[in-house]
Parts: sequence; structure tokens; C-alpha cells
Amino acid sequence: MRLILLCSLLIASCGLVNLSPSVTLAAEPPHWIWSSVDQPDKPVFTRRLHLTSPFQTAQLQFAADFCQATVEINGQAVLSVAPYCQTQSLDVTRWLQRGENELVIRALPVEGPSAVALSLAVQQQNETTYLITDKEWQATDLGAVLPELWGTGRRSIALSPFENYEQWQQAKTDSPHKAAPKFWTVPGFEIQELRAARPDEGSWISCVFDSQGKLLISREDQGLLRMTLAADRQSIANVEPIPSTLKEIRGLVRVGDDLVANANNSKGMYRFQIAADETVQAETELRQFPGNVGHGRNDLVVATLDGKQVIYSIQGDSVDVPRENIRDYTSPLTESKRKEQKREGFLLRTAPPGKNWELLSAGLRNPYGIDLDQKGEPFTFDADNEFDMGMPWYRPTRILHLLTGGDHGYRESTGKFPPRFHDQPDHTPPVIDIGRSSPTSVMFGYQLKFPQPYRQALFALDWTYGRVIVVHLAPRGATWRAATELFLQGRPLNVTDVTAGSDGDMYLITGGRKTQSALYRVRFVGKQANAAIELGAHEEEARKFSHEQRQKFASLLHPDKASPAGAPRDVVAPPEMASADPLVRQAARLAYETHYFDPNGKPIRTPETLPDLLAAARTRRPDDVPRILERVKLWKWQESDLSSQFIWVRIVQLCHETSPDAVESRKVDLLSPLLVLCRELEASTTKEVAPEGTSDELRRRVALLMGELGSKSLPAFAARTLLNSSVQEDQLAGLLALRNAREGWTPETRRSELVALNNVSRMVGGAGLPPFEKWLRPQILATLSEEENKAFADLLEPQPVTVEPLPPPRKHLQKWTLPELVSVYEDDASLGDAKLGAVIFRDALCVRCHRVGLRGAAVGPELTQVSRRFSRRDMLESILSPNLSVAENYRMETILTEDGKVHSGRVVAEGDYRSEKLVLNTDPLRPELIIEIDKKQITDHRATQTSPMPSGLLDSFTRDEIRHLLAYLLAGQ
Repeated sequence: MRLILLCSLLIASCGLVNLSPSVTLAAEPPHWIWSSVDQPDKPVFTRRLHLTSPFQTAQLQFAADFCQATVEINGQAVLSVAPYCQTQSLDVTRWLQRGENELVIRALPVEGPSAVALSLAVQQQNETTYLITDKEWQATDLGAVLPELWGTGRRSIALSPFENYEQWQQAKTDSPHKAAPKFWTVPGFEIQELRAARPDEGSWISCVFDSQGKLLISREDQGLLRMTLAADRQSIANVEPIPSTLKEIRGLVRVGDDLVANANNSKGMYRFQIAADETVQAETELRQFPGNVGHGRNDLVVATLDGKQVIYSIQGDSVDVPRENIRDYTSPLTESKRKEQKREGFLLRTAPPGKNWELLSAGLRNPYGIDLDQKGEPFTFDADNEFDMGMPWYRPTRILHLLTGGDHGYRESTGKFPPRFHDQPDHTPPVIDIGRSSPTSVMFGYQLKFPQPYRQALFALDWTYGRVIVVHLAPRGATWRAATELFLQGRPLNVTDVTAGSDGDMYLITGGRKTQSALYRVRFVGKQANAAIELGAHEEEARKFSHEQRQKFASLLHPDKASPAGAPRDVVAPPEMASADPLVRQAARLAYETHYFDPNGKPIRTPETLPDLLAAARTRRPDDVPRILERVKLWKWQESDLSSQFIWVRIVQLCHETSPDAVESRKVDLLSPLLVLCRELEASTTKEVAPEGTSDELRRRVALLMGELGSKSLPAFAARTLLNSSVQEDQLAGLLALRNAREGWTPETRRSELVALNNVSRMVGGAGLPPFEKWLRPQILATLSEEENKAFADLLEPQPVTVEPLPPPRKHLQKWTLPELVSVYEDDASLGDAKLGAVIFRDALCVRCHRVGLRGAAVGPELTQVSRRFSRRDMLESILSPNLSVAENYRMETILTEDGKVHSGRVVAEGDYRSEKLVLNTDPLRPELIIEIDKKQITDHRATQTSPMPSGLLDSFTRDEIRHLLAYLLAGQ
């Protein structure tokens, strides 16, 4: 037995170094604010910020509750957030300037207690300046945002390049790198290993306390173990093996004195008892679940519903979706019910256990765990598809609220092209994205003797990176505002399941893939804080309103009971389809779709609005497409929001799938409003966010639709907005949209396409990227004319990457100091020639690390608008003394390995994130000089205060040449 009291100060000594930095945007969270009573409709909030010294980065965090809101900086709209979006974070460095700045928030309320909250962190040389919303914004102060919902004092779940995707391999019993686990956890908690698995006890994957308070653990292969805790709960007093014919029990719950199990390799759900002689008795098969076993029959949770015990069962996409002897709440209009069924994960409920089966929701990939909140609503942590990593259609792991009847969009389509975009406006949005991880179990903390707010939070297990993630939730209408926090991390800590003990402690088991297993107890040992969380005025009102909204939401969840506003279904569609709340819209549309047809198979009404036009398009009836398109073509983009724009694009795309000829005959009418949208998207520099996606994602969807419609305007639009983007997902979406385009090309746009195509082989992605390129390339090349083949012969195949040689060394002139260059930077100093400065920018090697406009690399800070943040004196000081102030994300790393070697350099972010190798560039001026370090061999690493930028870069240039360089930087182009 080992007892390890953990705190962040032990990170370096235990070898689990710099897991992820704390994210604290201010010493305290911002306050929710809103207008006074005399300005309720379109409130405007203004605040000035004076920055007296140069700054390196500026990070904005913003939340809008029950309103649409836009943030402006110095007259430029930088962020627009629709109602019911999660908190947004944005780098706003390029919009701020040294001196006076003005921040403006413009809001438009929807139903509910509207409020906004903002924090701005500006990193300067020796300090960080914070600005938060409070009463100083000439607004009504509605109380502080809960710290856990703003990340204040919480550790981020962001992963550094040092994190090893294969850390679980170190838990293999035959691993040459097998070692005792090392941990970090939130201060005030301790983790204790109660027992490590013996060689004959297998690998562990599921656990539950039985009616006697003993812990039952299922083995990955077959059988169970029953463990009795010692009286002081500091160790395991006894272990009893329980033989069973059930193979790989992934879900295990107690129903009275009985146990119910999801046995994945036995392909079914079973009920049984454990007799006094440690044998399984009264084993009964409740239902068989055919299919494969990879993403299989996963977790179970038991609850009481209407006075009856019910069991929820979560299944991965390897299991066949049951269609017989089951009540199906999902929409009759899903493509799985109209075409060949595609594999998808799903949620079942049975009450009493084994009887009256219900299919509650679908469209999942591999949701391993499940738990219910205090209202009895299910949540899960769903997996991503690693095959699609780096693609524009990839979606990360995510926390989901499993809406009854909900479709979360996923269908198995690995290796099939054109690809499937799983997230659409007719799919249920996630609660929050998690990112790189391998989801296993989840558990709400209601039974834990932890301090607030952890007792109200959802704990989610990440098997790959050995983490326990906390998801803090606050009700917002029928959905939730959410924020994440890193609670516990170990190396290795391949966590498979979690449960609460009668003592209020958390019990974790590790295992899976035949790795070494162990049982851990996590308990709070700090000063207990039992007081209820103090809520501000806005939070109180938001929760009251959400209770009312959830009653409306619940009335729509059972389509056979729901009636829109009490009116007959052949008169109106549910008014909630126009709700600002995305979950209410989903539930209302589901109720509408369930009763969309009358007994004779005719639509019950003529669709008029976008939401019910979407429902009509989802019927995929060719005869309906002309009528739908007649309504869609009249839509006015200038009057629509981002959500409506996503829905419009989806409607046309569904119509094109259903009846291409009907769409082709109306192509001119559809392209006209679409081109208006293109111009708006191209002209806007504002990041817009809606529950359906961002404006960046809408650009990709619009380009794809233009490709399907054969628009001649596509090459120009795609080249300007996607192909020339620094984001690889943009480039891939542009190439996908353009793959069959034969019209509208110019030499410039064609060159952009071929350059982007040749970049694909150097992009970072999952196993699907190479076959996608293989599928895509011949289609694009087939669209080239004979003249284009000749003109672009050098771009028809990827060329080897060549490193531009360093310019010949220049003669050292003198060691420049700042006082010696006063005549260059003083306010009335004459400016140099920016064109000559561009040459100096190259010869001084600045172009190797810094980008100005479209020129240069993005290794170091962006310099396009550096003159807004730095005076001429500041610029010169930063060049002459690069170590004076180094932004955290540009610092060099010093790395110590097990063999005692020390390496120094810049971590290269490019590369397969699953690789066990860390790539380090040892000379920033020579990107080809790299070394690879095995992450398992790293014992310590620290960011240094040393800049990768060498000192003395200007010592070979004259005073006039330095003047030209400053002119170029001031021009910023």
C-alpha cells in the first residue's frame, strides 16, 4: 500500500512535469452585467482600456446568456455569440493597440434573464493587465460568474506536446518502461493505491459496490473479483474470485440483491446473483445484442422512474441497433430508417429490467460510460473517430446530454469518400467538446464527500492520457453552460471505471487491453467546505427560468403526448421550433416529425419557416423538393442569423441528395442568395458562433454546397477564404469542394488549388488522410485542361521540401545599443523605405520565424500589425534584447532524459499527436535541424526565459538599414 499526498509542487520530482498550465484569466471571475431598466431592448456596454507599455498577447473570454451579443474592439466587431453558446475564448492581440482602447458589447435579448460576462487578459513585459465586466461598465451588476464556470484558479485540460498518447503502454506487465504510477491532483485531495492486480487476477474494466458494501470488479477476459475493504478502508482485507461464464462485463449495476451486467463478448445483458459459495446463481439473459464487439455493450446505470426501477444501457457502434420489440423514440425521418442502416451507438432503457425496451437516442460512436443527473437525465462521454483526425469533418470527443429521441449525428463511414459531416443543424449539439482523449466511464459527484462545486459536477475518465476530467455544469434553459477542469492525472493511469463508496470517497480502477490493473481511492483531506454555493442574482434567475424551460422541454420529449400549444397537429407546427434554445428546437422538431404525415401518408401542413422546411427536407421525398425549394429561394440572408444560415445550407444539401435534377433546374435561383452569403462571409473578419457551428465552419459548408451546385464563383471564393488559409481543415474543405470544378478558374486560383493539394502530404492527421489524398488527387487533376497541364507541370506532383540556404554572412559592423539608435526611433525621426526594409527583413533572418502579411513563417509572434502594440523604440528594444520579455508560448524548452542528457530547443508542434516521439528544433534559424526524443524517456522539462531569437541580429546592418527595417514593420504588410 502506498499513500501519496499530491500537490502541484511535486510535479517535477515525480516526473509528471508541466502537464498543463493553470488558466486564470483574472484574479477573480467577471460579473454578469445587463442594462438598467431604461435600456432593456438593445443594451450597449462600453469600457476604455489604456495600455501604457508594449504587450505580447491579449486573450478575450466572453459569455452571453439568453442573448445574442457582439464584442467590438476599437470599432471592429471581433466576436459575435448566439444565445445558448458555451463560453468563448479568442486571441484579440491584433485588434488592440498601445494607448487608448475602447471595448463595446452590443446585445440583443431573447426570452430569459439576459446577461453578458467578459474578461480580457493582456500580457505585457512584466505584468498582465486584466479587465472584467463589473459595475464600472455602467451596467447593472448581477453577481459574479461562478469561478468553476470561468476557469478561475482551475487547471486546464489542454494537452501539451509532452503528453504521451501511448502512456497506457507503460502499464503493460511486459513493458520495458513499466514503472510505478506518478500523479497530480487538485490540491486538498489525496490518492491511495489499495491494491494492484496479481498476475492471476486479469485486467479490470468495471466496478460496483454490492449490497454488502463489497466491491465487485469485472475482469476484461472473464469472471469477477469481490474485494472486502479493511475496517479503516486503508487496504483490501480479502479478495474472492467469482467464476462466471459472462465474458468482458463492461457494465455492472446492482438491482436490489441482484446484479445486472452488459457482457460485451457474450453479446447480451444478463441478470444474476452471487451465492455464499462465491458462485454465480440464477443467471438470466435479459436480451441479446448482436453485432461486433469492439465498440460494444458498454456501461449501465440504474434509476427509479415513476416508482419503478429502470436500467439505462449505452452501446457503441459495433452493436446492431435493435428494431424489433422496442419502442423507438428517434425520428422516423433519420436516414438509418430510410436507407441501408449504418452503424451508430445508441442508448436503451428497460423497465422493469429486461422488459419494455425503449430506444431513447442514437447517432453515437463509442460512448463507454453513462450517468444520470439529479433530474434523471443521462449524460455520456463519446469518442471521436481517430481515422478522421485533422480533417474538416472530424469531431472531437465530447460530453453529451442524451436527449430522448435525439440524434447526435454519427454514422460509421470510415474510409468512405466523399466523407460524411456528422454535425448538422438537424442533429443534437454537444454540451461541450473535450478534445484528444479516449473516453471511458463517467460519474456525477452527488454521493461524494467532496467540497462544492465537485459534488455537483460530472467526472469523466480519459483512458489514453490517464486523466479524470471535471465538467462543471450550470442550467441554461433546456441545456447547460459547461466548463472543464483537470482533476487528476497519472502516468500511467489507464482509468476504466469509477464509483462512489459509502464513505463518500471516489474509487477508481485501471486496466484494459491486458494492462496492469489497480484499485485507487481518492478522498478530500483539505478543509471541508460544506456550505452551498452562493449564487449571484443572474445565476439565480437563470436557474429559475431553466426549470420552467425544462418543463416545456420535457413535454416535447414524448412525441405521442406532445401537442403544440394545444392545437391539432394538422394546423400548426410546434411554436417551439422557433425557440432560441437549441434543445427545445430539437425536441419540437422531433415531435413534429413524428406526426409529420397523416394516416394517408400526406404531409399534415405546408412548411413555411426554415425549421419546418428542414423537417420537410428530411423526409427525402422527391415530389416535395420543388415546393421546398420555392420557399427556400426567397430567403433573405440579410435578415438571418448564423443558425438560420446553417439550416438553409442543410436544406438545400438534403434536397440535392434527394432530387439532383430538381435542384439543378432551380440552380440560378439558389445560387443568387448563396453568392450574397459568400460576399458577407468573405468580407467579415468577425468570428461568429452559434450552437450549429462557427462562421469558419459555415464557409466550408457553403463552399461544398457551391461545388455540388457547380457554381462558377467557387474557385475564386474557395481560393480567397479556404485554400490560402493557414488552417489545414480549411484547405482540405476547399479541395474537397473544388474536386470536380471545371469552370471559373484563373491561373492564380488554379495555382492556389495545386499548391494546397501538394501540401496535403505534409499535413498532420489520422489514418484517413493518406487515402483521402489518394482519392482526391486524380479527381482534381482530371479537371485540368491540356493548357493547364502544361502551365502547371511543376505542380502536378508534390516536390521534396527544400530548405532555403542561409544568406552569406555579413560583416560585423558594431554592437548596437538602444541609446545609439535614438535617431532611428525618436518620434520625429524620418522613416525609411519599407521596400528596402523587406530585404533587410529577409537578410536579418527575421523571415525565418516571423510573419508579416502573407510573408514569413509563423514560428514566432505575428508582426503584421505590430506597430499597434509597439512603438519604434519598443520594436528596437525587443530586437536588440530578445530575452527581455519572452511570451510563454515562444519560450525554449530544456529537457532532461533518463540517460542524463540535456536537450534545448523549440518544440515542433507539427507531427502525429499519437507519436511517442517529441520533435525538437535545436536551431530556430535552421528548421531542418531537429532531434526526436522518446517521451517515455523524459524525466523533466522546463520552459526557459531564453528567446529562440538570437541576439546581435542587427550588428551587421547600418543605421539606415535598421531605419528601413522599422519602416517595413510599421507598414505591416
